[in-house]
Amino acid sequence: MSHTESTIININIDNFEAAVATAKEPSLTKVPFVIAQEGPRAIVLSSSPNAHSEGIFPGMLLSTTLKREPKLKVVPPNPFENALANKMLIEIASNYSPSILPSHSGNLFLDVKGTKRLFGEPVDCALALKKRILSKLNMGCAVAVASNKLVAKIGSQTISPEGIAQIRSGQEASFLAEQDLKLLPGVGLATGRVLNVAGFTKIGEIAQLTDAEAFAILGQRGITLRNAALGLEPNPFLIERSKERTITRKINFFEPVLEFDSVLAAVVATAEDASVEMRSFNLATRALFLRLFWADGSLSEHKERFNSPLVNDNELRLACRQAVIKSFVKRIRLKGILLKFIDLEDSFREAELFDFAKATAQKQLQKNIDILRSRYGAAIVRSGATLYNGQSNCR
Repeated sequence: MSHTESTIININIDNFEAAVATAKEPSLTKVPFVIAQEGPRAIVLSSSPNAHSEGIFPGMLLSTTLKREPKLKVVPPNPFENALANKMLIEIASNYSPSILPSHSGNLFLDVKGTKRLFGEPVDCALALKKRILSKLNMGCAVAVASNKLVAKIGSQTISPEGIAQIRSGQEASFLAEQDLKLLPGVGLATGRVLNVAGFTKIGEIAQLTDAEAFAILGQRGITLRNAALGLEPNPFLIERSKERTITRKINFFEPVLEFDSVLAAVVATAEDASVEMRSFNLATRALFLRLFWADGSLSEHKERFNSPLVNDNELRLACRQAVIKSFVKRIRLKGILLKFIDLEDSFREAELFDFAKATAQKQLQKNIDILRSRYGAAIVRSGATLYNGQSNCR
């Protein structure tokens, strides 16, 4: 392995929505609570450390958790506060590097190469970042320094929810060797079962496979996983925030679903949540990417491109429906959804002369809706599509 300087920092605030709620209301640290909508098919979007200790995790049905823990406190989602906190997190990180790659809310990467004279060694910079985040956001976080994003991400996961780790250049493979296989990107439930049946439990065991052995187990994907187990990343370069930005949401169903309308409800609710963050940055999207994770371990993907940038809930809702129709290609149960707004740009839109008044009214209406959500939670205004069969799960 070529020794690349360890200058990549991963910042990870575990269960971000719950961390935001606790920062806003410190008394929540004393009780187990979850972030969830109300409704018979609502799921847990985020859970507090106290809820974790009771065996409650994101993706579980809210009704199931309440039967297990009747005194569990349920806090409604607040996408506006989440977006604001995430925006502040990015602003804090931008003081230390111009090269930032947000992964999802509460998680981002930055490259501090060339900043040594300003902030010292990368690990010192990471420590300063951690202290600044605690001071400004009142949130603890896990921070890891490594030579690439893959190793840094696994590093932060091993110390989550709080701590600091440094994986020095040349030590990637030795660090990964003893880590649990499930931490390796690309190892989901289905792949994990295949590897466990084959007797693999540690990342280092995958790293020892030859090309032929890896291919025999999982085909070409096996070789990709073997390379990742060695700490190799095919695309190690960070992209500056101004050049490419995505807004990502992922939801894992604790109990896989089959109904199209329930899937559509989840996607629309997820998009509404993500759009609040997008508008907080004054951005619009020219494309939507959707990935569906099926119970048999396969994936369905679809990218929906738009002739003009979209920013409002109504137009995004229609785009989501088209994307779900085109990607919902199997009659088996669905385990999870990944949604991305990509090809983001400034949200200024040149309206046609006779549509100007209408466009202005729609913009003001959307602004008022976002204000209501910021004050009373996301559930105060929801589209009908998110409430089908009581489904209102978004992340």
